[in-house]
Amino acid sequence: MSRLSAAVFLLGAIFLGSGAFAQSDSDVYNRIEELHGDAAGFDRPLRQLVQAMRAGDAETIAGLAEYPLTVKANGESYDVASAEDFVDNFDDLVTPETRSGRRAPAISGSLRQQRRRHARGRRDLDGGDLRGQWL
Repeated sequence: MSRLSAAVFLLGAIFLGSGAFAQSDSDVYNRIEELHGDAAGFDRPLRQLVQAMRAGDAETIAGLAEYPLTVKANGESYDVASAEDFVDNFDDLVTPETRSGRRAPAISGSLRQQRRRHARGRRDLDGGDLRGQWL
């Protein structure tokens, strides 16, 4: 895979998954420049990637990559041999959150940890000691 294709996919994943859309265009441009050094060269392919992700356009996204390609999704690595392979497996390889540019909600700790946090918060608010009731 060429450096440009790898970088476009990497940066696309970073920016789509990290809430970068809340940043200004200049912040995003500066971050790309910092990471790669050629932000101007990424403008068109990155915009194509973002538009294609939002539209769920697997064919356009597949056309931006060089193959074979390794994709990490759902905690696993997938070897994608061709653009056709990418398109056929698009739903498994690209999450809805990534496609829409939304960040998946963070998973908070276990129920026991949530109860502890709640008890600490209640204790802080009313001065009482609820530790024994919640643990």
